[in-house]
Amino acid sequence: MAEALLKAGKVTKLDFLRSDSQVIDADQTIVQARNNTILAKTILKKTMGLRDEEEIDIPEETTKISPEPLDELALWEKAKEKKL
Repeated sequence: MAEALLKAGKVTKLDFLRSDSQVIDADQTIVQARNNTILAKTILKKTMGLRDEEEIDIPEETTKISPEPLDELALWEKAKEKKL
C-alpha cells in the first residue's frame, strides 16, 4: 500500500521509509511476544513439575480475580495471639 502511494507521488520517500520501519518494528514485537509466551509456558511447566513435552492450554482471556479486602484489625489481633 505504502509503496503504491510512493509510486503515485502521494507520499514522500521519508514517509515510505518510516512506515516500512514501523511494519518491521511491529513484526519484531510479534516475534518477541511469541517467544515470551513460549518462555513463560516453559517456566510454568517447570514450576508445576511437568515435562517439557506436556502441553498446557492457557485461554486467550482469563478471569481476573480480586483478593478479598483485608481486615487489618482482625489480622492484628491474630498476629498478637500467635506471639503469646
